[in-house]
Amino acid sequence: MVEAPLQNHTFETTDTAIAAYLCYLGFRLIKIDSASFRSIFIFERTSEAIDQAANSFEASIAVGNIPLFFRQYKKLLNEVTKAKDNNANSRAG
Repeated sequence: MVEAPLQNHTFETTDTAIAAYLCYLGFRLIKIDSASFRSIFIFERTSEAIDQAANSFEASIAVGNIPLFFRQYKKLLNEVTKAKDNNANSRAG
C-alpha cells in the first residue's frame, strides 16, 4: 500500500517492491522503520515524481532494468531482516 500525503516532505510505503523500485530509480531512502510488524520505507519527497513512479509500479506499467531492480529488492529484504533481528535482540537482551 502506498501512503503519500502531498503536504508532507516524505513518502512512505510498506511495499518492499515499490521501495526497491524507488531506490532503483534513485529516490533517496531516508529510513526503514522496522519497529512494527510491517516495515515502513521512508523516502525524501522532492517532487510529485515519486508518487508517479510508485503509481506506475502499482499499475504494472513501470519500466526498467529487471536484474538491477531485483538486486535492489534483495538488498532491501536483507536490510529489513537485519533491522528486525537487531530489534529482537535488543528486546531479548
